[in-house]
Amino acid sequence: MVAVQTALIAFIGVGAAAGILANAANWTVACFAVSISFAAWVLSAIPYTVVRFDESLDIYHMNPSSAPILCRVPLWLMATLQHVFFATGIRSCICVICR
Repeated sequence: MVAVQTALIAFIGVGAAAGILANAANWTVACFAVSISFAAWVLSAIPYTVVRFDESLDIYHMNPSSAPILCRVPLWLMATLQHVFFATGIRSCICVICR
């Protein structure tokens, strides 16, 4: 997903620099940036989750971090938000390109 998002951000950047794409592409780039951030967060949670396998085998409800703020967000929510922002970015990208 991150590779597709990065390629589309580059495509939108080239189109915006050439004046082809409208300013509505900013919403697409923002959604992709948030999705990439959540993807990095999920990926960085793997070591902490693996270390805590003996506590619970339900990794989706584990806390992905020991940081005070981040430990309140379960892994399933981060993965869901990653996919929601990806889908929103793809939808926005299609709308921008089809204009």
